[in-house]
Amino acid sequence: MSAIILYSKEIEESIRRIERTLKRDPTITSKYNTRWLAIKLLEEDEEVISRLKESSLFNDIIKVSEEERSKLSAKYGDVEVLLADMRYKVIEGIVRRVVKGRKVAYTLSDLLDKAILDRILGIPIFLIILWTMFQFTTLVSAPLCDLVGDFFAWLASQEWLHTGNDVVDSLLFGDYGVINGIGTVLSFTPLIFFLYFALSILEDSGYMARAAFVMDRIMRKLGLTGRTIFSMILGFGCNIPAVYSTRAIPYEEDRLIAILINPLMLCSARLTALALLASTFFGEMAGDIIFSLYVLGIFLAIILAIIFRRSIFGGKVSPFILELPDYQKPTFTSVLLHMWWRGSLFFRKALIVIVPGLLLIQVLGSIEYGTFTWVGSQHIESSVLAAIGRLFSPIFSPLGWDWRLVVAAIFGFIAKEIVIGATAMLYGASEEELPSVLRGIYTPLQAYAYMVFILVYVPCIVTIAAIKHEAVHWKWVLFTIAYEVILAYLLALLVTTIGSLLGFG
Repeated sequence: MSAIILYSKEIEESIRRIERTLKRDPTITSKYNTRWLAIKLLEEDEEVISRLKESSLFNDIIKVSEEERSKLSAKYGDVEVLLADMRYKVIEGIVRRVVKGRKVAYTLSDLLDKAILDRILGIPIFLIILWTMFQFTTLVSAPLCDLVGDFFAWLASQEWLHTGNDVVDSLLFGDYGVINGIGTVLSFTPLIFFLYFALSILEDSGYMARAAFVMDRIMRKLGLTGRTIFSMILGFGCNIPAVYSTRAIPYEEDRLIAILINPLMLCSARLTALALLASTFFGEMAGDIIFSLYVLGIFLAIILAIIFRRSIFGGKVSPFILELPDYQKPTFTSVLLHMWWRGSLFFRKALIVIVPGLLLIQVLGSIEYGTFTWVGSQHIESSVLAAIGRLFSPIFSPLGWDWRLVVAAIFGFIAKEIVIGATAMLYGASEEELPSVLRGIYTPLQAYAYMVFILVYVPCIVTIAAIKHEAVHWKWVLFTIAYEVILAYLLALLVTTIGSLLGFG
């Protein structure tokens, strides 16, 4: 007779109760070991459940199993993980008794994991590391971003480069012509590269695998797999490679959920716009405001994942098996290579999408609506761009935004890096003058509502293309656009309403 693993008193009581129900069907007892079946039912084993469907007591068996699983889950968390942990403890005890030799001392990796993988400390440590990473990214990159932007603004202002032709000079040297457009794009690169630099350090050190392990326990309860955390963290850099990274998720339902929620991650492109608005309206609290938006994006992703799992996608969350590597000291060369490989994707996107998008805004802001003649960007109030903004502005009037902010958001669909550049052009200010102009028009509450909207509404056009490529069907692309626009508007309205009621208006 083979030995059996004895679990804790509460688990054994649950096993016995399920066994009593199973033993009422003689067919089951003649074919299977009822204790084994009871344990597999606690683990929600799909193959075992399908085998029991032929039993006349199937509904009773499932009801009792769910009751016992819910009872254990409420107290201990994931039941499958709980049972596995207890089996490993039994194995550890057997090994300790039969293997002779010198006791192996804890390594530094083991000691670090005691804290980092702790059930209570793991998640606060994860959030602190993310907060530190974002603070490092914004503080270190800010002077370099300003330096690059100022250089191209100076270059565009040099009269000796101008041709004398208004149209040509506007397209080449206008506020958002080719020179300033390239300058706007390149001014974002320090921010993006420093973010990827920090992410590469976390990956090469071995922490990213721990982050996935720590988050898996919570994410499984929410209908997600721990693998999703990889794509979510990559989304902080750029949603495009993050969407493609979902290929590592084996189950189709899990993969689609990860794709649909990924655009809610605050990517580096949106960070450029939000960082300027945060520093403009919140000063020294800018880092905390940005962190709140990161947390909001994660919170929304989790809530929507639960909704999608329960209303659209069925099935059990795929199992998550992960071998934790030892901690490593990241090499400078490896970190730089990873940073460059990911950052170079931004350059490609800049050449194909961002600069042409800024040029489009420059052209539409220089053509008079009605006559469709070139009048220059100094007459932007009567331009095609203004007509587009005024068409949609009634929808956003409850939020207190004028047509300029609306246009900036609309063209942010091309690329989020365009938002600030478009805003500066539409208000007739340089990017250096823009903060003082915006402070004279909007309150911090209105600015924060706008930041929430920019965070949530549609991803850039390249991300949309990535979603189409990975999700295959256009219905998921259209669904993503629709739910994010509606959610962004409702959240911005909610922030405005609650803030006004609390006296922040």
